[in-house]
Amino acid sequence: MTVVEKGIDLHEPLCLPEIELISCLAERTGGGSAAYGATAIAAAYCGFKSAPSAIRGTWVHGWNPCYRKMLHPDLILGMRTKPEGYHWVARKDEEEFLRDCGYENFLAIGLPVVYLPPSEVRRRSGSLLVMPVHSLHFTTHSWKFDEYAEAIAAVRSEFTEVVVCIHPSCWKRGYWVDAFRDRGFPLVTGAVYVDRNALKRIQSLMSSFEYVTTNGFGSHLVYAAYFGAKPSIYGPFASYRAEDFKNDHLWMYHPKLLEPGLAAISEKALRQHCPQFFCHPREARADVEWARFEIGESNKVSPRRMRSLFGWDVRARVSRSLQSKTLERLKHRARIHLDPSYRETHRLLTLPPNQPASTTLLGPQLEFQDGHRFILKKQALFDQEVYRFVAAGDPPRVLDCGAGIGLGVCYFKKLYPESEITAFEPDPRVYEILKRNCESWGAQDVRLIPKAVWNRETTIAFVRHDETRGRIWEGATGDDVIQVQTCRLRDYLTQKVDLLQLSIEGSEVDVLLDCADLLGQVQNLIVTYYSIFERPQRLDTLMAALTKAGFRMHLHALSGSPSPLLWREIIGGSDGRLSIFAFRA
Repeated sequence: MTVVEKGIDLHEPLCLPEIELISCLAERTGGGSAAYGATAIAAAYCGFKSAPSAIRGTWVHGWNPCYRKMLHPDLILGMRTKPEGYHWVARKDEEEFLRDCGYENFLAIGLPVVYLPPSEVRRRSGSLLVMPVHSLHFTTHSWKFDEYAEAIAAVRSEFTEVVVCIHPSCWKRGYWVDAFRDRGFPLVTGAVYVDRNALKRIQSLMSSFEYVTTNGFGSHLVYAAYFGAKPSIYGPFASYRAEDFKNDHLWMYHPKLLEPGLAAISEKALRQHCPQFFCHPREARADVEWARFEIGESNKVSPRRMRSLFGWDVRARVSRSLQSKTLERLKHRARIHLDPSYRETHRLLTLPPNQPASTTLLGPQLEFQDGHRFILKKQALFDQEVYRFVAAGDPPRVLDCGAGIGLGVCYFKKLYPESEITAFEPDPRVYEILKRNCESWGAQDVRLIPKAVWNRETTIAFVRHDETRGRIWEGATGDDVIQVQTCRLRDYLTQKVDLLQLSIEGSEVDVLLDCADLLGQVQNLIVTYYSIFERPQRLDTLMAALTKAGFRMHLHALSGSPSPLLWREIIGGSDGRLSIFAFRA
């Protein structure tokens, strides 16, 4: 039983499943396929108490209207995908689109909601459920909250009762809550992404009310119709704007598709293709057959077939249990012979430490000084794309401080070929490799500076830890110490910078404090914080400077000790490293 907000009574309680956060490992690791309890629904349908493993592949859970022009498979499936993976969609037209795009393993099996058992909830005659459009945890919107609540208040007397269902993301942001609460409406929480009962909850809600109304596009329209309610779109239409999705990773990878994607769910498109929804909530009509087609109910597969598709049948489960070191070795040997990229990666990883060599793994021949570090950097930049960003400038401007052998420069040039890059590298040996790699890559509009960024122009001691790493250390002496020239970073912040990357091994706090008043010129910043064992820690100072400059931050730990309260691993004089990704909210 879900409690509606205290102090407001309904004619009778709403019988909704409690929110149960996903705890089963197979359900938590299923990515988008596990969203809103889809994995749990499939497991129950297949006769399992809990999922034996994560669903094999990607199972779309949201409504993709049949009228919408298909732009890219990722937009259908709601996440980045690969053609060789497994993909489960709702309808045959989506299946045909994946085939045309070169995808290999796919099938139309319907949305997860078609696998729910029938609801036993009694529908409350004359009742209205209001479901405003919702935000996500990474989106922001400027909707007309009070105007919509006032429009609903004006028709409230025409229904036996009216309840407002608000998405959890909107609750956190305060969207819709005060507007409806101030007018005395009872509020209830909608579906939570990590709730294994989320779709059951939606089913119970839609089955409890005779009418369901909203003010824009969303899967709740088709769900309401599918579960027998009478859906409508009423009141000031809540549109989605391109700027609302500046932090949406999917649109970051497909920026050119954002505008046509939003146009397909606009008021104009809905009025053209779904005019039946635009009416007074009391005049809405049920249309179960339309909804059944939209969510692919006719494509529903048997439990036996689903077990086979999802990798849950006996054969697949036995095969997984037999995975052994012997099989892994055979697989490794086969890939060594058949996959040139895998073979070259293996070669680099097995080179002795700090052995200079070269590779064509990324296409052009690139030099390096340590094979293992080259692979780690290549995987982070080119495979995981941890440095990917959306440029505001044309051409984009990038400052790469501590550029090393130039893999960052190569990545930025691949991402934005017209970008203007200034790269700093103080170690003469590494700088020469940086120059040759940029030439081999064919990188244009790159300014290479053989200096260390610092808080003043001078000549300073630079300690080399090995063939690839070193840091400024005033007053240092010894065989591993050289003298390098420095420049002030602030001198390069006189105009807008799309990305500033700082990997300068312990100098980052001094450098950023020196140009703190100019950080407003920087749109995105990636800084590696080094905790130097022999110095006081200054992470608090760094975070305070970035916060004052208007950044929000996301943190990645780059090193750590298993039992840090007992002992701390020290590498190159550092007892901890942290990547800070700073961006404008």
